[in-house]
Amino acid sequence: MQASDSQPKEEIMNLLHTVEDKDFLNLLITNIIFQSGHFDSDVSAVADAEFFQNIGAVRSTEEVLLAFQENFTRQKPPGEISP
Repeated sequence: MQASDSQPKEEIMNLLHTVEDKDFLNLLITNIIFQSGHFDSDVSAVADAEFFQNIGAVRSTEEVLLAFQENFTRQKPPGEISP
């Protein structure tokens, strides 16, 4: 089950690695985070706001992807309850 859970994330990351425009990449990542239902608590909303601020300040697509990958891999699936 764990391999199948990580496959969509790997596919998304592979797709994002093909984007060369940093602003477009930021837009895609923002949409992915909103669509994932990650804004389900005040704590995650604050963390996500900080994340958006950070990716807006980076200069390269590689930095954006690295920050997103770190954030994306620790996200819980939609509907999963935080402890």
